[in-house]
Amino acid sequence: MLIAPTLIILCGLCLIASLVFGWRQHRRYRNVHATLARERREARYHRMSSENADAGLLVQTMDGVTLWANDAYYNITKRTEDEVIGRNPLSFVMPPDRTPSEAEIKAFRHDPDDLAAENVTLRENIRGDGKLIWVEVSTSYHEEGEGEKRAILVCRDVTSSIEKERQLQATSEKLAHTAAHDTLTGAANRAEFLRFVELELARTHQDSRIGILHIDLDSFKQINDTHGHSAGDAVLVTIAARINNCLRDTDLVARVGGDEFIAVCTGLRRLDQLEQIGETLIDAVKRPIIWDNRALHCGISIGAAISSDQIKTADELLLRSDFALYDVKQRGRGRVAAYNRRLYARQVRETQIAAELHQAVQSRSLRFLFQPTVSMASGEIRSFETLARLENPQNGLLGPVEFLHVAQSLGIMPDIDFLAMQAALDLKVRLNAMSIQSVNISFNVSPAALAHPDFMANLDCGLTTRGLQPQDITVELLEAVVPGARHRKTPAGPLTAALGKAGIATILDDFGGGNAGLRHLGKLAINGIKLDRALTDDILDNHTNRTILRAICTMCRDLDLDVVAKGVESAEHAALIAKLGGDVVQGYCVARPMPETEVIAWLMTNTDCPQGIPSLSKGQLIA
Repeated sequence: MLIAPTLIILCGLCLIASLVFGWRQHRRYRNVHATLARERREARYHRMSSENADAGLLVQTMDGVTLWANDAYYNITKRTEDEVIGRNPLSFVMPPDRTPSEAEIKAFRHDPDDLAAENVTLRENIRGDGKLIWVEVSTSYHEEGEGEKRAILVCRDVTSSIEKERQLQATSEKLAHTAAHDTLTGAANRAEFLRFVELELARTHQDSRIGILHIDLDSFKQINDTHGHSAGDAVLVTIAARINNCLRDTDLVARVGGDEFIAVCTGLRRLDQLEQIGETLIDAVKRPIIWDNRALHCGISIGAAISSDQIKTADELLLRSDFALYDVKQRGRGRVAAYNRRLYARQVRETQIAAELHQAVQSRSLRFLFQPTVSMASGEIRSFETLARLENPQNGLLGPVEFLHVAQSLGIMPDIDFLAMQAALDLKVRLNAMSIQSVNISFNVSPAALAHPDFMANLDCGLTTRGLQPQDITVELLEAVVPGARHRKTPAGPLTAALGKAGIATILDDFGGGNAGLRHLGKLAINGIKLDRALTDDILDNHTNRTILRAICTMCRDLDLDVVAKGVESAEHAALIAKLGGDVVQGYCVARPMPETEVIAWLMTNTDCPQGIPSLSKGQLIA
């Protein structure tokens, strides 16, 4: 009876031993399996590390806790294993002002379903030594053997690349800024002005207009001539800054010429708003500019124009402001003038004149008249001045006041002057053929023609081919082309010297209204002066002008220079000029300008010399 319980107990012990052995074997197997899995993971991590030797590698749980990092990551971040393992990098790699809160870090989760999750991101990190670096991070996901997911982060230090890229960007921006701005004043240049206006015109609508203020500096040339270009540059810089300070951030100031600026004002509703801004600019600019312990004064004149439904381009708007600016200059500087219907009518007229003038120059159909000058001492005809005229179908012959400024804007002044030269030389050939050799022919030369590289060659060729002598002609230059003491540094200096060396006489026209001045007359290679009408028109009633005219004549006599008075209307006027010391007069008291076909007949009618040399006594001056 005792055998059965004993057997049962033995069987139970065997079963327990078997279960214990099996459990131990299972645990041993599981540990081996875990060890093998861990070794496989470690092997994979080290394989990834070797494959990305220069990149930092992180293995994280899905809530961002770092399980493993390679040596490259520690080197990149200047962190130790104790600082990295078991922590979310968000707690230590971000700069202090951008480090997420503890709650945000705790709530962080990698999202494998995010389509952008595996994209490369660029982040600014802070290293353990406090230096800021740029790190490029890419994320991928892997599933472990037990079904757990891990995030694999590949980190690269791209700081040097980012810095080079920033340097290139800065250089590119600097070059773009230089290409769009004036180097002296920092204002936008003409190209940037046009781009800005075109863009704004595309944006404007009925309740929002764009306006431009075309600004021209008054007396700027005198500052340059008196104080030098350093002073002029200082004035330009100061005025550009003052204009800019009066504008809003949405506006633009541009330098479009030597002493020309344009202020572009956006978001306007009425023209009077633009005019008010212009008045503000005038007040701001007229304050003295202190340079080298000197107070420089330079005002401005402004032409204003505002956009409309008819204006489609920046050039159209600029043309309107230019017309308004020209009107300011004609009527008195230092104020604002807005483009209006009167200026529109003038613009239409000048557009027509421009077309007719261009055609006349191209077809060589420009008309030329000739006006004589007479010696006050002998009464003899001294010369004929060549005067250009434009034939207009509606208004007949137009004088230079109506078309020369148009010619300047078209850039065809040299063409007109060269045609005048040819007309003058042709008339001299006719006079010589009629044995009237003593009468000289003069023609005007603009600054543009004087600076033309072919001027002297054309003149020499014209004389040679016609068999004329240098003393047969006189060249008249505007006083404005001769900048005083700096005369020899400009094209006018060498060319007037060349004319004198060639035996060709030169006269300084409009003397008294330009820059040469009495003290420079002795330095100029000229043979005489032609007085500005502002000095001679009212000498009958103006004692001051009579005194000035007498002083000029006295000095010119000492320098052996002729004094020519133009615009003389009466015998009384001519007699007073002669009394004050004038040598030659020109004007309606002698004769009106006449075409070439009438010159010979007029000379023959007004001469009593048997040799054919024309002469007029002072008492025979023609009214």
